[in-house]
Amino acid sequence: MKQIQIHNSTDIIADISQIIEQARKQAYISVNTLMIQSNWLVGRRIVEEEQGGASRAEYGKALLKNLATELMPIYGNSYSVRRLQDYRQFYLYFKDIEIWHSRVPNLTWTHYRELLTVGDDTARHWYMQEAAKEMWSVRTLHRNISSQYYYRLLQSQTKDLVINEIEEVKEKKKRRIQEMTVFILHDGDEYGINRRDNK
Repeated sequence: MKQIQIHNSTDIIADISQIIEQARKQAYISVNTLMIQSNWLVGRRIVEEEQGGASRAEYGKALLKNLATELMPIYGNSYSVRRLQDYRQFYLYFKDIEIWHSRVPNLTWTHYRELLTVGDDTARHWYMQEAAKEMWSVRTLHRNISSQYYYRLLQSQTKDLVINEIEEVKEKKKRRIQEMTVFILHDGDEYGINRRDNK
C-alpha cells in the first residue's frame, strides 16, 4: 500500500486537508482496481460455466438471466443481465487483465465499459492506449469512439487535420475550465459561491 505523504507546514488545516485528500485518492484508486478485477473474474467465471454448457447460445442466455435473478436482490443492479453481459465481454476482450491494467492503470471501470462498445480489437486497443496516455475522461473517450476518431485518423490523408480537431476541442474545454475558475474565484462571492457558513 502506498504511504500517504505528509508535508508539514505552518498551516494545520492545509496539512490535514492534504492528508485527507491523499487518502481519498488512494481509496478511490484501490476501489477502482478491485472493481475491475472483480468484474473480470465474474466474466471469466461466466465464460467457464458457458463452455461447460450444452447449447452455448441458449445456455448462455438462460445462465445470465438466472444469475441476475439470484444476484440482483443481494448486490443490486450491478448484476443485471446487461451488466453480466458486460463482465463476460470484458473477460473475452481482455484475457490477461493484469497485463492490461499494468499498462493503463489510470483507466476506470467506466472507461473499460466504454471500450466494450468497440468491436474491432485494433481500434479498441488504440482507444485504450490513447485514453490512458492522454488522460481522457470517460466523456472524451465516448465522444472519440462515437465520432469514429480512430477510423477517421486512418482514412484521413491529412492526419494532422483530425488531430488538430481533437486538440481544438481539448483547448476549448481547458479555456472553459479556466474561465469558470476565474469566475468562481473573483465573482463567486457575489453569488454566495465562496461563502462558508459560520454557525
